Amino acid sequence: TEGHPDKVCDIISDSIVDAYLIQDPWSKVACEVMAYENMVVLCGYSHSDAMIDPEYIVRDVLQHLGFDDEAKGLDYRTCKVNINIHQSASPKMKDISLLPADDQAVVYGYATNETDECLMMPLPHQLATKLTLRLSHLRQKFAQQQLDDLNESEKLLAGMLRPSGKAQVTAEYEAIGKISRRVRITAVVLEAQHHPDIDLDELKNLLNKNVIAKVLPAEIISPNFQLFINGDGEYTHGGFRGGGLTGRKQNIDTYGGWCRMGGGAFSGKDYRKMDRSGAYAARWIAKSLVAAKLCDRCTVGLAYAIGHAKPLMITIDTEYTAALRGYTDTQLEDVVRNNFDLTAGGIIHSLGLQAPIYKKTAAGGHFGREGFSWEEPKKLVY
Repeated sequence: TEGHPDKVCDIISDSIVDAYLIQDPWSKVACEVMAYENMVVLCGYSHSDAMIDPEYIVRDVLQHLGFDDEAKGLDYRTCKVNINIHQSASPKMKDISLLPADDQAVVYGYATNETDECLMMPLPHQLATKLTLRLSHLRQKFAQQQLDDLNESEKLLAGMLRPSGKAQVTAEYEAIGKISRRVRITAVVLEAQHHPDIDLDELKNLLNKNVIAKVLPAEIISPNFQLFINGDGEYTHGGFRGGGLTGRKQNIDTYGGWCRMGGGAFSGKDYRKMDRSGAYAARWIAKSLVAAKLCDRCTVGLAYAIGHAKPLMITIDTEYTAALRGYTDTQLEDVVRNNFDLTAGGIIHSLGLQAPIYKKTAAGGHFGREGFSWEEPKKLVY
C-alpha cells in the first residue's frame, strides 16, 4: 500500500522529482529517501534552476498519507527531516532529440492478454494490487469522513485501518504444450496495519468480507484456497522499525516477477535515467504488440549505454505465442524497429516524460493503470 515504509520513501522521492520538473522541465534529479521511526533522510543531487522546499514536501506527503502519530511510525508534525541534496544549475543541453542516455541500463517490459485490454497485466499481480488499493480506499474514506457510500461493515473496518499494508496472490497455471494457461487462485496473503485497540478476529472477518471478497472473482477461487490475514498477529506499528528505502519494491512496481528484472528501480529518478524511461518504453512496446494481436504475451528487452542515444539491444520473447499467430519473435523485433523511436530523446518525446507525472506512479504500480502514456498501445504498421 501507499503507507508501506518503502512506498512512503518512493512517494517522497517522486514528489521531489515532480517539484523540480514543475518549475524547470530540464531538471536532472536523483533523490533517495530513508525513513525510520519518526525520521526521514533525503540524499541525492539536482541540476536545476528550480527552487523547492524539500522539508515541506516531506511533511505534506506524510500528512496526506495519514502519518499523524508516532505510534504509526511517523508524525508529519514532529518527525526529524534531514536534507542532503546537492544542487547546481540546470543542464545547458535543452534539445530533446540530442539527449543521450544518462546511464547504462538493461530494462524489460511485459504484457499479457490474460486480463482485459486496458490493463494487460498478470492476473495474480493485478489482484494483489487491487487488494492494496482497496485497503487504501477504505482508509482514505474514513480519514476524509466521506462515509456516505460505505455500509456499516465497511465503516467499521475503515476506522480500524492505518496506512501500511501488503498483499500477495498465488495462482495455479497449467501447461498446454509450450503455452501456459491460468486455472485458479490458490492462496492470498494480506497484511493490514491497524489501530491497537481492536479485536484481531473481528478485523480478520471484516478484511475477508470487505476486501478479499470484493476483489477476488469467486468463480476462479480454488476449492483448496488458503487465506492468510495478519499471520504474525498484531500489526500496529507499520514496519518503520525495519526502515523504509526508495527503490526497494521493484517487483511490486513492475510485474510481480512475471518477466526478467532490469537493473535499476524507478522512483527518485528523472526522465533521463533509462532505468525508468526505458522500462516505460519497453512496457509500451509489449502492450502494443499484444494489443495488435501479434502475440498473447510478450517480454521486451532494451539495453542502453551512458552517453549514447540508441539502444544496444532490442529483444522480443513471446513464449511461443507469436508462432500461434504466424509470426516469429525475430519478425516482431523488426516491427518494433520500424514503429518506435527508441533513442533516449525519442522515448522522452513520445511518452511526454518531461511532465511532472511521477508521484502518481510511486504507489499502486507503474504499469497496468490508466492515465499514463506508456499504457496507451500504439497502432502498428507491419
